[in-house]
Amino acid sequence: MVGDIIKTLRENKGISQKELSTLIKVASSTVGMYESNKRVPSSDMLDVIASYFNVSVDYLLGRTNVSEAPTKQNWTPTISNKDKLDIIKESEQMIVNIDKAETVEFCGTPADDEDKEFLRMAYEKFLTDVRIYNKQKYTPKKYKK
Repeated sequence: MVGDIIKTLRENKGISQKELSTLIKVASSTVGMYESNKRVPSSDMLDVIASYFNVSVDYLLGRTNVSEAPTKQNWTPTISNKDKLDIIKESEQMIVNIDKAETVEFCGTPADDEDKEFLRMAYEKFLTDVRIYNKQKYTPKKYKK
């Protein structure tokens, strides 16, 4: 049964027993024995074969008809509470610095409190986006679960 599935997958991929044996690092006679059901692959070899054909081990063993291997969830970074507090502090500090400036103008008109609040919200959004981007780019793969 396992051998029939391996043979079908190999033929669908359009490769010979010799090519498959080279890819999974076994003798070509071993692949022939697997396909003729004279020998059953070890659990480690089943993992290797399943990975190569992008199917689950359960599919190779005939336990399921779903051939796709389960895919890993995409890791998405999140902003921690500490990050949120840091962003709020930094944006408030920016507003304090703006208040210290003698004149702050937007398009020739002096900035009022509404303009400053809008600027603070835009700055918070910018800082949040930058932190998410940096976490996504610089977090090592082993921590992306």
